[in-house]
This record gives sequence, C-alpha cells and structure tokens, in this order.
Amino acid sequence: MGLVGNIRDLKLPNLIQINCMEKNVAKLIIENRNRFGSVYFANGQIVHAEFNDMIGEDAVHAMLRLREGIFKVEGDVAAPAITIKSNWSNILLEGMRLIDEDTESADRLNENTIEDLTAIRGIEEAIILSPMGEVSAASIGFDQNITPNLNYVFFKIDRIEKLLQNGIPSGLMINIGKKYYLTKMGSHFLGLQLEDKTQIDIILPMIKQLVSQKSAAF
Repeated sequence: MGLVGNIRDLKLPNLIQINCMEKNVAKLIIENRNRFGSVYFANGQIVHAEFNDMIGEDAVHAMLRLREGIFKVEGDVAAPAITIKSNWSNILLEGMRLIDEDTESADRLNENTIEDLTAIRGIEEAIILSPMGEVSAASIGFDQNITPNLNYVFFKIDRIEKLLQNGIPSGLMINIGKKYYLTKMGSHFLGLQLEDKTQIDIILPMIKQLVSQKSAAF
C-alpha cells in the first residue's frame, strides 16, 4: 500500500522533494474539498501534473497553495503525458514566490477591509475569519478570546445557509457581553462589534454595500 496522509502534516514540498530525490516512478494523488490533483514523478523530476482544469507547472503551483488535503502516493505509475520539463527545485521556488505574492496581496486586502469597516460610524471593532475558522485579520481592539464562540455561531449560520439554499439576507445579531453583527463575506466570515447605542438597521445598508463590493475577493 502506498503512503497515505494529510498535507497538513506532511507538506507537499516535502513529498515532492522525497519522490524526486529518491528518483521514484510514482503518482501523488491529492484530494481537497472535492478537488482532485495528481503529480507524476520519473527520473528524479516532476514530469506531469493535473489539478482541476490546470495542467503542468500551473497545476503544481495551485496545489502548493493548499493547506490541507488527503494525499496518497502510488508507486510504479507512469505519467500519461510529459507536460513539465523544468527542474523540480525551480518549480518549488517559483511556487513559493507566487504564494508570497498572494499572501502580501491578501494581507493588504484584509487590512483595507478592516479599516473600511471600522470607519463606519457605530462599528467599534471587526474580525475576518477564514472558512476554516482561522483569524485572517482583526482590528487592534477586537477581543479574540471570543473567536471560538463566533466560530460556533458561524458554523450554525453556514449550516442554515446550506439548508435554505438561498443564503442569509441579513446576517445575525448576537450579544456576548457586547453586540455583534455576524455575516458571510464571500467564503469568509465577518464579525462586527457594535457600539452599545448602535441601531443595526441604520448602518446595515453601508455594511451590505461594503460586503458586496469585497465578497468577490474573499
């Protein structure tokens, strides 16, 4: 049986390095949220890769962005085509460079979004959580100790949204010592801490407009 695991624990660059340095003839299969990819090795190099509709080096670079996913290595599997001729180490270096660029762009987007939200009168603090519940960005004064509570509520919101199949039109108001307005922004989740006297109906149009503008990027 081939090697099986999760790239959260054994990173894709390590898997590529192992197979190339050992000059394996092998196929590495990756599954991430119903997306499937494969990397083929021969003669100490990556010779072919596929990920969704991408082929070649672009497919490898896309898979390097994945933070988790089930993998399986099958030995003695020949590539169906040769689409990659670059050295494996150069492919990894270029992939890391692209990830660094993406990270810088995402950080700027997150910071700008937090600034835009907290500029709305009546919003004291804001937090953006990834689909996995990780903090993507938060204003300085946001109490991140309540993040587990927010994640629980967001999980419920996501479940309700999928059951309704029509989304949630207005988000949700909760009170955890302070008032919070919770909603989705693209694939991410948004938590807004409101001032005590803030009436959500008054500022909701501004929130919706900003969330609509930003959703495509999230």
